Amino acid sequence: MTPKISIVTAAYNAERYIADTIDSVTSQSYRNYEYIVVDGASSDATMDIVRERADGIDHIVSEPDDGISDAMNKGLELVTGEYVLFLHADDYLVGPSALEDAAPLLAEPIEAFRLFHEQEDGELVAPRMPREGWLTNFKWGLYHQSVLCRTSLLRDLGGFDTSLRVSMDYDLFLRAYRQGVRAGIHDLPLSVMRRTGISSQRDRAALRERFREEKLIHERYAGNLGRRAIYTAYWIAYPIYRGFNPWRDFRG
Repeated sequence: MTPKISIVTAAYNAERYIADTIDSVTSQSYRNYEYIVVDGASSDATMDIVRERADGIDHIVSEPDDGISDAMNKGLELVTGEYVLFLHADDYLVGPSALEDAAPLLAEPIEAFRLFHEQEDGELVAPRMPREGWLTNFKWGLYHQSVLCRTSLLRDLGGFDTSLRVSMDYDLFLRAYRQGVRAGIHDLPLSVMRRTGISSQRDRAALRERFREEKLIHERYAGNLGRRAIYTAYWIAYPIYRGFNPWRDFRG
């Protein structure tokens, strides 16, 4: 099985790491792929680095955007592959055979693989295996950097919500889950995520923003009264558990 895989990299002022990201894609032994880089009009050397590697990139976009979600949607519009992977400019594929090893396992609309976190000292740490199930109603247990999705599914779902800065992947995949889509889970390394992106930030302000968006997503898709009651209880208990005041920190 050799499905065409599209890889989309969203970048903005990413000169520090984007060369590693691009090189990890263009060095793949699996050749039935396309590569798309969407830059948000960077003001540093990002586009110089991209242009130096343009021979290995199928589509390059560099223009102002409305954030990561908007950039991802622009990439999705250009995708021609059966499956798509969003690999941001501080992430990279785990090795030259990553796509070749993953491709034969692609069958379900969502296929999730093992991801590593790269710590500041360069050490690779494996979080627990991706998970999916009933808990998806509360937290998205998969990392989009190691998830290959059918392009048709993402388009049917309308792409990513551009009003969200951090939890756009959870919003989209919760919509898929509510429609009965389930993920295949594979204990096969695919990608590495550096702990530098916006979703990796763990300071109080970043966590507050992430929790605020997750709360908003729950409110959007709560549906019946029973689920609304469960979410209300969750958003009282969970912030307290994480050291926040739910009445002060997550209003609106």
